[in-house]
Amino acid sequence: ISSGHDGAIRVRDLRTGTERAQPLRSRAGAVNALAVGGVGGTPVAISGGHDGAVRVWDLRTGTTRSRRPRSQDRRVNALAAGDVNGATVAVSGGDDATVRVWDLQTGEERGRMEHARRVWTPPGQGHKINALAVGEIYGAPVVVGGDSDGVVRVWELETRHERTTLMIARDRGRRKRKSGRAFAVNALAIGTENGTPVVVSGGADGAVRFWELETGQERTDLMTTSDRESRRRKSGRAASVNALAIGMVEGTMAVVSSSKDGVVRVWGPQCGMALGALISQAGPVNALAVGIVDGTPIAVSGGADGMVRLWDLKIGTARGQLKASAHAGPVTALAIGHINGTAVAASGDDSGAISMWTLGRDQRLSAHLVAPSGVRAIACAGQMGWLTAINDRSLFNWLPASASLPALQ
Repeated sequence: ISSGHDGAIRVRDLRTGTERAQPLRSRAGAVNALAVGGVGGTPVAISGGHDGAVRVWDLRTGTTRSRRPRSQDRRVNALAAGDVNGATVAVSGGDDATVRVWDLQTGEERGRMEHARRVWTPPGQGHKINALAVGEIYGAPVVVGGDSDGVVRVWELETRHERTTLMIARDRGRRKRKSGRAFAVNALAIGTENGTPVVVSGGADGAVRFWELETGQERTDLMTTSDRESRRRKSGRAASVNALAIGMVEGTMAVVSSSKDGVVRVWGPQCGMALGALISQAGPVNALAVGIVDGTPIAVSGGADGMVRLWDLKIGTARGQLKASAHAGPVTALAIGHINGTAVAASGDDSGAISMWTLGRDQRLSAHLVAPSGVRAIACAGQMGWLTAINDRSLFNWLPASASLPALQ
């Protein structure tokens, strides 16, 4: 499934590359965020975009489940799916600095949480939600949001009460004098370290931070030596973190980050330092995913040079480099999944090319499709296919030839 700037939703066959049905054009503006989930055993897709609408799609029938889709007041930037008392909910956040909770069964808004501004931001720069993640604190569902002011908040998903506000205390003075954008939170991930729930944030200052989800205590502030020196000099040259992913290496949590300096880094929260720096991307690394292939933890990265690279997280070396001919433009989206038991990665670029790669010993291009415009996001929906948003406002679902799925309407 893919979507993009024109709001159309398309379905393509992963093996043949052909459209399986006529697309629906929702006239909704660009789709910025995608998530997948299930409602009463039915797989669904959730999309949010420039028009502020959050839409829920039935991936079996291709129709919208929400009769009256509600909206954010402004553009939606982030989405996540969670569970409250057995009911599947979606959480959205955007340019209006408000986090909303939606009932996926009815499409109605269950409530909202205001991401109040804590620091001054110059006029015109705005205050917005950039990242969301849903997790649990010892069985209680929570949602974590990161904003353009560099603030991370934790709310109880059921009551929508704020539990904790996470803020980088030593940077507050500078934020009051200068733009908060320099410290914007760009990425969030939730995991568990030694049985303790943690949240990991990546920001525009180049740091990766670990927080205890329950107490809000910052455990570690990870940053490369060059970025730390840059921040000390206030030169503004720190490499902004673009993406985060959490994996396991020999039973220990590891965090993989990508940034604008073209480096993929592996961080160990226990030792408080980078375990490795995987350098080979030319220009910013825009997309990142982690998984397991043949029992080995791997990361897949895509960047401005159009290359898709595989990394062995256990030994910190390159595992392979996928053919450059598949992507003529910068890689903008990645996802890892399985087809018939085979680990695969799907990658998309800003020219609309979408490729599927096998990730085992035989690393090869198994499918290649061309979408009408650039790819914004890809998500694996298991047996239901691969949900993909593109810049012409359309949403596709790609499936193997043996499966069947109509266009979303």
